[in-house]
Amino acid sequence: CGAGATKPIEDYRRDDRTPAFAIQDGAAEDFRTQFDAVVAELAALFEFGTEAQLNAEVPQPADPSMTRSGVGCLIHGAGHLREHVGQAQLMRDLWLARKA
Repeated sequence: CGAGATKPIEDYRRDDRTPAFAIQDGAAEDFRTQFDAVVAELAALFEFGTEAQLNAEVPQPADPSMTRSGVGCLIHGAGHLREHVGQAQLMRDLWLARKA
């Protein structure tokens, strides 16, 4: 959203979020490949971001509580990502404690 790449929240939830949380078997190399693809996609998106897009409101008619400015979307996304990192760290710690 901060780079002007907007779509309705219901489309994001259906097309991006649901498949991202599907259970997948895979090796560490698969994860690295997916992670590298996300980093490359973000780098490409940041090339398109402008100050006007950061200040523009990004409406979400299906869920007005999700309406934010472009910069608000970035801040919300960073905070949300931080929560997931914490969850992953907790799972790692629980896994390691299981073996102790």
